[in-house]
This record gives sequence, C-alpha cells and structure tokens, in this order.
Amino acid sequence: MDSIDKIINQNRHLLDNTDPPRGHFDRFQAKLKGQTILIPTNHNSWIYAAATVAILISISFWGVSVFKSPLIQQQFTASYSEIHDVERYYQGQLDNKMQAFQKIYAGDKNIEGDVKVEIQEMETTRKSLIYNYQVNPGNERILNEIVNNYRLQIEMLNAVISMQTNSENDLKL
Repeated sequence: MDSIDKIINQNRHLLDNTDPPRGHFDRFQAKLKGQTILIPTNHNSWIYAAATVAILISISFWGVSVFKSPLIQQQFTASYSEIHDVERYYQGQLDNKMQAFQKIYAGDKNIEGDVKVEIQEMETTRKSLIYNYQVNPGNERILNEIVNNYRLQIEMLNAVISMQTNSENDLKL
C-alpha cells in the first residue's frame, strides 16, 4: 500500500488536472455519431398478443359449442314452454275476470279507470319478470313471482267484483 501512495504523491500533478486533454470531447462526439443505434425489438410482446388472440378465439368457439349443445337447447325449450303454459292458463283466468268486471262496472268510469291503472302497473311488472326469466331460464323464483303477479291481478278483480255483488245483495235485502 505504501508504494501506491508513494506513486500517487509523486504524480499528483498529472492526476489533479480536472480538464481532459485537448480534443477529447470532439473525439467522443465523433465516436457517438459514428455508432449505429440498435433499437431492441421485443419479440415477447408479439407472442403475448398472439396468445391473447388465440385464447379469445378458443373461448368464443367453446361458448358457441356450449350454447348449441342439445342439453342447453332442451333446457331453454323446456323453460320457455313452461312459461308459456303458465301464461296461457293465468291469462285465460284473467280474461274471464276482466269480462265479469266489465259487465258489472260497465257504467262506472271511476272504478273502471282505477282498476285498469292497477292492472296496467301489474302488467308492467309481469313483463319485467318475464324478461328476467328469459335472461335466467329455469329460475323458479322468477317463475313463482310471475304466477304470484297473475294471482294478485285475479284476486284484485275478485275483490272488486265481490264488493259490487255484496253491495247489490245488501240493497236487495
């Protein structure tokens, strides 16, 4: 170590010079201009993009094959026929009650208008439930709500009809 310190002390005047030799910066700039800059290409990004496209295509083919399978088609068909059977039965019941209601309240526009507004609100709810059932086929809760909606409409009409019938019977007594 002493020999290194001795050499440094003897040549201190060479080492203390803070400026580089003349022409150093010019030579450095010339070397920089002479170099060709290589832009690294990232081949991995192309591989990732190709893999992503391949995955998306395979998922879409899988989805199409699943929805075209006979089991899924059978489930959709069964649920749609089930909803149509329920609608046909309860719509027939509702039509009968509406006819009876219109016979009894043919002249009373007040009550007839109020009942029609209530029926229209329930119909809007029922249509929303049917849409939800089509989105979620086979969902028993939605099917039960559709049935309950029909029952409420029929019960409301029964209550209005029975009120009129009871009041007519009371007047006869």
